[in-house]
Order: sequence, then C-alpha cells, then structure tokens
Amino acid sequence: METKTEKKTLTLKTKEFGALFGKSDEWARELIRERRIRAVTGFGTHLIPVGEVNRILNNDDVVDDEISKESQVAYTANQFGKIFSKNGAWTRRMVNSGKLKAIRGWGEMMIPSSEMHRMLDSAR
Repeated sequence: METKTEKKTLTLKTKEFGALFGKSDEWARELIRERRIRAVTGFGTHLIPVGEVNRILNNDDVVDDEISKESQVAYTANQFGKIFSKNGAWTRRMVNSGKLKAIRGWGEMMIPSSEMHRMLDSAR
C-alpha cells in the first residue's frame, strides 16, 4: 500500500501572495521590485517566503494603508461558510468543484478574503 506524502512548501508564488491580501500578483511583484518584501527569484518566477505574510501584518510601513492589521486575509472553511449562512461542508464542496480558490498544504484549508469579494461582486 502506497502512502501519499503531502508536499509542503515554505514559499508562495506572487499570485498566491497577492490573493492572501486581496491584491493582484502584479502588486506582489511591485513590492519585490521596491524591496519591501523578500523573495527568491529564479527562472522568471518569484517565490516569497511564508514568513513575509506575518512580517507584513505586523509591520505598518511595509505595505500601503489599504491593508489593515485588523483585516482578516483568509478564512477557514467553517468561517467562510458562516459568512454566507452555510456550513464548512458547503465551502469545501465549492472548493472541490472549482468555484472557490483555496490555500492548501499549510494545515487547515484557508479561503482568501478575495474569494469572498469575488463572490459578492458576482451578484446580479
């Protein structure tokens, strides 16, 4: 019987990093160019250490005033479901069907707050 090992990385791509803060990957690349965050660059890709997320949340002068230390950047499946009067199973089904993006591989699955805004913006 083969066991599957979960690959855990200690870096985020610019797209993943931007999504955590409800921003674009271009925003993350701009922070790297301005040397406001650290990144490993190679083969045309920027990899940002996960420690930079905490550094940004704890350091006001790293990012624009748009990001508040009090704002939540990601939600657990249960928290996200409660926002929409649903449960965590609903959230996981939305992720598994591809309707929601999620951050995986760091313990509990997290849904970026940008996904909440994207859902709300799609209302007609």
